[in-house]
Amino acid sequence: MNPHPSPVGALAAVVLLAAAGALPAQEAGELRFTDITETAGVALPGVLTESVAWGDYDGDGDEDLYLTNDGPNRLFRNDGGDRFTDVGTGAGTRVERSSRGVALVDFDRDGRLDIYVMAVGANILYWNAGGLRFVDVAPATGAAAPATGVGVVASDLNGDGWPEIFTGNRSGDRSSLLVFGSRGFVDVAAEAGLDAAGLGMGVIALDYDNDLDFDLYWTTWPGDGRPVPNALYRNLGNLSFEDVAAEAGTQDPAGWGISANAGDVDNDGWTDFLVTNGFSPASGPNVLFRNRGDGRLEVGRSPEED
Repeated sequence: MNPHPSPVGALAAVVLLAAAGALPAQEAGELRFTDITETAGVALPGVLTESVAWGDYDGDGDEDLYLTNDGPNRLFRNDGGDRFTDVGTGAGTRVERSSRGVALVDFDRDGRLDIYVMAVGANILYWNAGGLRFVDVAPATGAAAPATGVGVVASDLNGDGWPEIFTGNRSGDRSSLLVFGSRGFVDVAAEAGLDAAGLGMGVIALDYDNDLDFDLYWTTWPGDGRPVPNALYRNLGNLSFEDVAAEAGTQDPAGWGISANAGDVDNDGWTDFLVTNGFSPASGPNVLFRNRGDGRLEVGRSPEED
């Protein structure tokens, strides 16, 4: 999955939706959902939640839930039967300082999902020791800095079987592309051509051109009152990228980009993506970029409107 932060106007509580497949009034082919947040045990009234990540942290076959908050983060173990238990304190993941984005990444390929958190002060890399126990190895591996990140996504960008970590940094900093090796993590963003800088927010990995490798998209806020375009980095191979947002039509300079997510919304075999904008009344609206399949995307209506 691809979690994204929302620094302003974030969730006051996490909403869990369960598919209700046997409702008496359900029409054929209609999908309905029921809000089970309270009964599931994950309601956090009064808590400013920034981002969420689902994953099987304990290897028992069901999806657990990690939340980054403006305060203590939470790790909820899935107990089955739509019930969750907060195990963050015992697991060692209940960081008290404010956090933003989060990514699940088996950075050392030991078969267990680790947790990378974009936190205020210094980033955190929770190594999964098994048994629902985690240890912060960010200082030892070089993953603690910079501490200006918001969005983060992990993906194997060069097809070597090892995941890379891409961050959307704010405060005018260039994004980071962290590659793990024998010396720990090394930031290769400059060499890779990931040179956009600004008040970076959301990031996603997607194969927009259907060439079987992951490209990257980066959203930003304006700087000094000036519009700043988002970046769409086409993957050229060997950890080399080219910003093609202008020719693809995905710059969205009027938006205050907070997050993005990708999917084939019209089932035509090409990946589309949605950019959420906000924070300022001066921001443009949310934008759905629909993929034409010729290297360009166009601002489109939802499939239901066609």
